[in-house]
Amino acid sequence: MKGTILTVVAALAMSGVNMQAQGRQVTVPGGGTLPFSLGVKADGLIYVAGTLAQEGDIKAQTKTVLDTIGQTLTKSGSSLANVVSAHVYLKNAGDAAAMTEVWRSVWPKDAPTRTTVVAQLVMPAALVEIAVVAVPTGAE
Repeated sequence: MKGTILTVVAALAMSGVNMQAQGRQVTVPGGGTLPFSLGVKADGLIYVAGTLAQEGDIKAQTKTVLDTIGQTLTKSGSSLANVVSAHVYLKNAGDAAAMTEVWRSVWPKDAPTRTTVVAQLVMPAALVEIAVVAVPTGAE
């Protein structure tokens, strides 16, 4: 079986098929000097890169971040309602309750899964960073 798979992969590579690009579409390029894409659609899911803000308190930044993620999802054929998983990075553990308050305004029920981690963020003024995975609009 392993030999058969390797033979198929080798044959596809020799025929010029770009296996890496199949099933992967950059929906929102990073732009500027960002070394990553903001949104990518792959294997029936939409991945949105970690998004942060730099102005305001934790509630303002959380709202800005979720609004920005919503815009990226819209450009990618989805919406915040279709988010299935999120990773939240907080600069301060004490901000969890305030961040969750804003979170609940977006998802009052049936919220996506969430992992919350306290971490030093790459931008000094940032208090929260959020990355999500969503399904496209109309998909299950």
